[in-house]
Amino acid sequence: MMRRFSLALCIATAALASASAAAADPTTTTIQRSTESQTALSCGSFDVIQSFEIQQITTVLPNSSQTSLHVNDAVTFTNSVSGSSLRGRVAMTFQFSPGSATEQGLFLRITAPSVGADVLEAGVVKIVDNQLVFAAGPFDSSIDLCAALS
Repeated sequence: MMRRFSLALCIATAALASASAAAADPTTTTIQRSTESQTALSCGSFDVIQSFEIQQITTVLPNSSQTSLHVNDAVTFTNSVSGSSLRGRVAMTFQFSPGSATEQGLFLRITAPSVGADVLEAGVVKIVDNQLVFAAGPFDSSIDLCAALS
């Protein structure tokens, strides 16, 4: 479940970042900060709300078709009824070329003291034409968010 979440996050972030990078002046570096929340999972009696605090640094290299994007996120998963939560971290670097994106770094890390689970998803992902074509690294999806937040 967490791997699908992380790979979906990678593809979605790549699509959003590619659009914002394409609009940037080729000689500038931009820093964007934002927050986002959405329902990530339904656990029967409660929903898991996923909130991101995002910092993006985009650099478009002059005279190059490549764009570099560094993303640092703090992610919180919260029980919509009790308010209990888990915090995680995301730190990724994207390299964009026309039609493709390569992502490397820490896709997601969560430690759940109540259940002792630690999630580490890190490595390299290659996306071409919005399709995952390569993934390597530890994608440990051992945490059950419903159990950890109940």
